[in-house]
Amino acid sequence: MWENLVGRSLPAWEYFYPHLQKVFPQFLDVPLDKFYKGINKVQPSLVRVEADEATYNLHIMLRLDIEIALLEGKVAVKDLQEVWNAKMEEYLGITPPDAAMGVLQDVHWSGGMIGYFSHMRLVI
Repeated sequence: MWENLVGRSLPAWEYFYPHLQKVFPQFLDVPLDKFYKGINKVQPSLVRVEADEATYNLHIMLRLDIEIALLEGKVAVKDLQEVWNAKMEEYLGITPPDAAMGVLQDVHWSGGMIGYFSHMRLVI
């Protein structure tokens, strides 16, 4: 919520943009409205943490739906890449070129954090 809704909001940048311009003078010639449109461009991304505010929640839904299917025994671990790719295509209209950009990109699962995204889905 903070990074995608508050952090990309116009009121936040009306306050912070002058401070950013002082630290990064290359932005002095970039009007606030152009900067704001640039950070709020909606375009599906393979990577959740690089997703825009409109599609970020689809990444959360994808992970939670797969986790539930895993726990219910509806999806086998050996089928995760295929299921992930199908869900990415269904939810975002894009397919990862390989497992590294797909099912293996997320550190939560490899770190044993099954269920991490379930609390986030309640916000959606």
